[in-house]
Amino acid sequence: MKTFIKKYMSAWFFVVMMLGFFSINPLQAQSDKEKVNAVKVGFFTQEMGLSSSEAEKFWPLYFEYQDKKEVIRRNPSQNPIQMQESELELSKEYDKKFRTVLPANKIDLMYQAEKKFRDKLIETATQRKGGN
Repeated sequence: MKTFIKKYMSAWFFVVMMLGFFSINPLQAQSDKEKVNAVKVGFFTQEMGLSSSEAEKFWPLYFEYQDKKEVIRRNPSQNPIQMQESELELSKEYDKKFRTVLPANKIDLMYQAEKKFRDKLIETATQRKGGN
């Protein structure tokens, strides 16, 4: 029963966060990336069960990782295979760094949360565009 409640509350939390994300006035100074990151912080923190001290160490490292991954993806001189290889090397490097600030089980939960978050973003965008 606890697992069901936890999953239900997690889904409800995400829906509330996404509604807030998409109802924000576009004229506000906050960028779309910052809005997504704010929702991501809440979602991941809950999914991973991060304590405040863990979150304090994890989030700067995670956003550093995301920024470096974005640089790799925007490099026009790399072919797709080179890009994947660069991303893999970056992932290996940051996996080690993440494991210095969080236990292994929470790192595993992070990878699961990334997939869930990406899937929910795609689902929400599809619904907003009137798709199935």
